[in-house]
Order: sequence, then C-alpha cells, then structure tokens
Amino acid sequence: MKKGTMKKWAASLLSVLLCFSSLALSMGMRALAEDGDQTGESQTSNKPYDTISFTKTSFVYTGSDLSSEIKTAASVTSKRTPTFSFYKGSSASGNPVTSVVDIGEYTVVADLVADENYEFTTATSTITITPASITNATIADITVQQYTGSAIEPDPVVTFNGKTLKKGTDYKVTYDNNTEVGSSALVIVSGIGNFNDLETRHFTIKSSEKDLQVFFTDYAKDRTKTYGDPDFDGSATLSIGDGAITYKSSDTSVATISEKTGTVSIKNAGTTTITATAAATETYAEASTSFVLTVEKADITVTAPDKTIHQGERAPVLSDLARDGDYSVEGLVGDDVLRGEAYMSYRKNGTVVTPDTSEPGSYDIAIEGFIVPSSNYNEIKYVMGTLTILRSSGESGGIGTPTIASEDGEIKGWDAVVSEVGSILDESYGEDGNQVEKPVVEIDMNGSTVIVKELLDVIRGENISVRLLYGSGVVWTIDGRDVDIIDEPNDTDLGVTYGGSTGSDISSEAIRKVLTKDSKYPVRVSIEHDGKLGFEATLSFNVAKALGEAVTSRSRSRLYGMVANLYYYNPATRALEFETCDYIDEKGNADFLMDHASEYVIVTDKARLGGEAEVMRVYNPNTGRHHLSVSDEEINFLISLGWRYEGIAFKVNMYGDEDLAVYRLYNPYSGEHLFTAGVSEKNYLVSLGWIDEGICWYGNGKKTGTQIFRFYNPNASDHHFTTDQNEISKLVVAGWKNEGIAFYAEKAD
Repeated sequence: MKKGTMKKWAASLLSVLLCFSSLALSMGMRALAEDGDQTGESQTSNKPYDTISFTKTSFVYTGSDLSSEIKTAASVTSKRTPTFSFYKGSSASGNPVTSVVDIGEYTVVADLVADENYEFTTATSTITITPASITNATIADITVQQYTGSAIEPDPVVTFNGKTLKKGTDYKVTYDNNTEVGSSALVIVSGIGNFNDLETRHFTIKSSEKDLQVFFTDYAKDRTKTYGDPDFDGSATLSIGDGAITYKSSDTSVATISEKTGTVSIKNAGTTTITATAAATETYAEASTSFVLTVEKADITVTAPDKTIHQGERAPVLSDLARDGDYSVEGLVGDDVLRGEAYMSYRKNGTVVTPDTSEPGSYDIAIEGFIVPSSNYNEIKYVMGTLTILRSSGESGGIGTPTIASEDGEIKGWDAVVSEVGSILDESYGEDGNQVEKPVVEIDMNGSTVIVKELLDVIRGENISVRLLYGSGVVWTIDGRDVDIIDEPNDTDLGVTYGGSTGSDISSEAIRKVLTKDSKYPVRVSIEHDGKLGFEATLSFNVAKALGEAVTSRSRSRLYGMVANLYYYNPATRALEFETCDYIDEKGNADFLMDHASEYVIVTDKARLGGEAEVMRVYNPNTGRHHLSVSDEEINFLISLGWRYEGIAFKVNMYGDEDLAVYRLYNPYSGEHLFTAGVSEKNYLVSLGWIDEGICWYGNGKKTGTQIFRFYNPNASDHHFTTDQNEISKLVVAGWKNEGIAFYAEKAD
C-alpha cells in the first residue's frame, strides 16, 4: 500500500473510533442520568452512611506540623479510620500538601472508604492557622554595648518552641533611644509572617571613657495608676554608680515628679514617661532609665438616697435634686464637680411611676442626667435608692403598736409594753432590795415614732436602759437615770428622717461651708421633736444606711474609723454649728448623745471637724520616746504594743483657721513623729524625706492659749512636747535643747 493511501486509511479509522467512543460516552452519561449516581452490580443500595465533622477549625501557629492535631479534631461516627488530605487554600484543588505549618487557610478532606456495610463518606472543612504572638517567643538578653556616637542596633536572638526565628521572615527589629550612654536603650521585636504583636527589651550602652552606672532593673517596669490616686514614690536606686539622681516627666499635664525626691503627683488621665538620670561623676558616665506611667480614668458612682414614709403620707418630692444635693457622689477628685442637670424619678420594674402611698411597699428611686467633670473619668455609674412605705403607724403623731420579744411571744401595744418594762425593772431587784443587774430592754417601735409619757414615767430615775429600734439603722437609747425627775414627762416624737432635702431648712450653701477637702457624704437629719427632750438620749445612726447603701463588709470597711461629725442647724443664723462627733464603728454606726432635737447634718470626714479634743500622751519604755494623739484608736493600739498611757497632756481645737493649724510629720527612717505649726518647717522636712500626715489639730491664739514647748535630744534625734515646768527643768538638766514654743493649746483640766 502506498504511503499516501495508508495515511488516508489511518485517518479514516481514527475518525470511526472517535465516533464510537463519543457514542459510548453519550450512552453511558444518559444511563447514569436516568439511574442515578450508583456503582456496583446493583443500581440501588440500602447501605448507610457514617458522618464526619470537625469540632475545631482554628489553630495557632506552633512552628510544627499541625496535621496530626487537625486530624484529632475530626469527629467520626464509625469504627473505620478516615484518610485525610490537605490542600493549601480554601478549596480542594491542586496537589495536596504534606504538612500544615504556616499561617493561612487550608482545606482538609476526610474520606471513609466504602465496604460491605457502609457507603463511601467524605467531609471537607476549611482550617485556619492564625499567627502566634511574638510575646511567647524567647528573646535573649542583649549584652552591654559600647558607646560609638552613632545609633547602635544589636540583633537579638529570638527563639520559639526551641527553634531560632529568622529576622525579616518571622520578625522585624526597630530601636529607640539607642544612641546615648545609659540603660534605657530599647529594641522592639515586631512579629511578621507567622507571628504578630511586639515585645521589647532594654539594653545598656556603656561609655568608652567612663564606667557605666546601672539602675536596678525593677525601675524600668511600666506602672498603672488611676486619676485621683495619691502621690507615690517614683525614685530610683543605682546598683552601680554614685551619681546624683534627678527626675523628669515627659508630659507634666499627666503627672509631675519632684526633680530631687522622685515623688510623683498625678494630674490627669493619660500616659507619660518618667525618666531618672544619674549625673556623670569622675568615675562614672551619665546614665538614665525610665518607665511608662499610665494614668487610667477614675470611676464615679452617684447614689440616689433611700427615703422612708408611712402609709398614707405624701411621697417626697424629687424635683429639688440639683439645688439641694439630695444624693451622694463617690469618686470625685479634689475640687472636681459633676456637670449637667440631673433629676430623680420613682420607678417600678424599670417604668417611671407615681408611688401609690395608700399601701405599704417599695419603689426604686432612679437618678440620671449628670455629666462627668472632664475626660479624666469613665462614664458615671448610677445606683438607685429605695422609697419604703411602712404600714400606718396608727394614731396621729406616730403612736402605733410597739413590741417586746419575750419567751412567750411578742408583747404588743404601749399599754402592754409599759407594763412589761415595769415588771422587768421590778425583777432586777433581789429580796434584799438591791438591784442585781441593770436591765436592758429592747423595744421594736414597729412603725411608731412617739415614746409615750407613761414609759418615760416608769423608767425615770431608775437604773434601766431602754433601746428603741426605729429601723433603717436608727436606734435611740435612754437611761432612766437621765430622765428629768422634776418635770412631768410628755409624749415625745423621736421620729428621724434623713438623706433628703424635702422639708429641710438647711441649704446646700450652709453645708458646703463646713466641708473640708476630705469630707464625704453630708447627710441631712431631721428629728420630729423640736427643742428640749426632757432627758438625755443616745441616737445611734447607721451611716451606711443613711447613705443609701447596703450594709455590706465593703461599705463598713470603707467607713470604719472615719469620724461622723454632727452639726446643729441654727435657724437664727442659718448656719451649721458643730455639736459633737463619734468614730464610726466596724458596723457602720455612730452614736450621738442629745438632750434636745432639731435639724442636723452629719458630715463624714477623716478627722473631727469641730470642738475641743483631748491630746493623750503615751510612753515607750523600750525606746524612751513619747507620742501624742487625739485618736482613742491609735492610743489603744500603742498600749496593746506595750506603750504606757500617761494621761491627757492638753486640749486642742479640731477646727479652726488655717494659720493655727498644727501639722504631724513622720520620719520613716527613725520612726519619730513631729508636730509643728510652721508651714516652712513642714515643707523643708518633707523635702528631706519626712512624710506629711496632714493637720492633726488647730492651736489657740497667743492671748488665749497655753504654751506648748518643744525640746530636742541631740543624742537620740528625738523631740518632746510639754507644758509642765518641772518636766522642762529636768529635760534641760538632762541635756535636751529647748527649741521654744511649738504652738499654743488649751491646758488639760
């Protein structure tokens, strides 16, 4: 056959074969479409499918193959073991990868091969590998670098899970403050590729001419404070070197630091860098270190007051809030004040309502509308108060049905209560006519406010104590021996309302005049009876409840040890006059002895704000040192440590003009306390490291005061204060130096 003929024949044969192949494929596809996607001899199957799912689809880069961990995340309802294939990207295309290491998306395909019992099953899922944080890597310390006059850029060694990372692939490096001599040079390692975040390390640049001064490393740790926090120590210490250290703040609007002492004073919220610099000496080069100070915003809590009325009474009006300050604010710093015009409303289940006072019950008192004083504060937190409607107290004047608990049940009503008190009093006496013990009777006033004259008549002149429980933290205690035995007693209404401004004549301006920078939570108190009581009685007042707070361990601990100052409102002068005060106990209570009743204000403060106080003196037999204090708590604590009580040294005023203030300072190195009326001396001692403990009391003027002399022992570096001329003579003989009159005070009785 000729070549040309053979080529034509081969082409014809190939064409025929392609036609048959196309026909066969077409018939096969048609049959497949008609019968469904089935395989095997039979065109139908009843074999079940297993299920495959992935319980975890996100993994963090580890530097190792994660395919095994991904396989364990597959949940399979079969005894068959699936086979897995991994593909780079979000679809199962291209060639599978042999390992899953780097970040990004992967597609995993899990197959269960068909057998005689189950059909072929497959599942596909997209798996994400996310970057690891470079903060979890290990960055080796950088050795001390030699000063060159140019930027120094050492390469840190960075390892992760035992493997050394590659610069430019896993991380990049930048530098800061890396030219001058010192210990504050910074290398910044930022994650890239399989890593994110950043980590920093300080390193030291050493002078080529002088030795390096080294600060203790703890100083370079960043610090966080809150706006309103007190001054704190930001001083640094050298571990190597002796250069004089000075300090600087990069942003004095956030915080300032004393250039000499290192005392940091917070000014505003924000961030600043505090730098300590050790001056160069003949031996050492200048060095510096720093930390970042972050001042966070302060929290403000505004609490609506609690109010209590009786069934049928009118609900207190809430419209005078902004004018009368009928709320409490916690968290304001210094002279900062809230802005905006706030208002209160009664609410039930979150809805504003008008209280129905015809029935006992309670309503929320909501407060809102204030604006924070500045950007130094977070959003205001509002705490609701409660309006409590007590059941009717009975007859007009609040004469209800008080009760006394007894072994046989409750004794109710004034007639029964008065009779029971008389019986208890009789039973307190023995057969010989002598009283065995003083009885104390508790009467639950149960909504009553009036003490009937019959009860006062039974106890007057008698050694018996009656505690009247009024609720809401109010307790009156009457000793029968303090009841007037000459005049006939009268019904006395000792109902107490507090916290609000409705019906009160006391203006906010009058209250502000008695407040100090440390004063908190002024509370108006009104007693129904006006004028002389005819007896002395102790009013126990729970300050926490008066402030509208729950009496919790937190509220008690916050108030414990503070002073509740009671001010009487003089309607003639429209001013508040200091009456008495008491330290708030661990339960949040304060006691006030009264023989008359009117309108009052209680001001909670760190110190007693008015009146006289007795300065007590104690002696330490081990050190020979004396100490003065007006605080019973402090004196008792020192006595418990072995100090000896020496009695009352003199009397002082707890409130007065600023030029008569006496300051107390403490030397943390020697343990000595010093009292001075000199502001210049106080400031000088503070600059030397003494701690300013504030105003401890106020002195008298020269014409009205008693001289308090101050002596100094140069051998013991100790001071002593006295008014006693005999003691003064002994001190002079013993070598003490007379430093003259420290201040003027009232002499002890």
